[in-house]
Amino acid sequence: MIFLTYISIDSELIKLIKASTEPVSNLKVIDGVGTFKEFLEAYRNIQYDIVIIDLFLPEKNGLDLIGSIRKTNEDITIILIDKINSKHTVERAFRLGASDVIPYPTNEETLSSTIYHRVNTLLNESN
Repeated sequence: MIFLTYISIDSELIKLIKASTEPVSNLKVIDGVGTFKEFLEAYRNIQYDIVIIDLFLPEKNGLDLIGSIRKTNEDITIILIDKINSKHTVERAFRLGASDVIPYPTNEETLSSTIYHRVNTLLNESN
């Protein structure tokens, strides 16, 4: 089983994430959090395999969060939702360790396809 969570306070994005994860098998979605601090607290109890990060967060931006997560976990799959849609943001996200960057707004099919691909990759690596 693959464990996924998300970090966002955007209610529309949260709805999209929940809808996009529904059809993906072998995936357990853990309710998301809105801040980096909340993520760190939750991360102590559950080892997530995939985290979806909103670029815009209250305390730190998503890029800062990617760097912080990578310092402690090189294996977690990070999907950044990019609301700026700039080449610089995408390049920086990949340099910091994002696995995927999805421009926002996006649709359920695109996000679901990305999640499905990442879940299958993780399952194949564990076999």
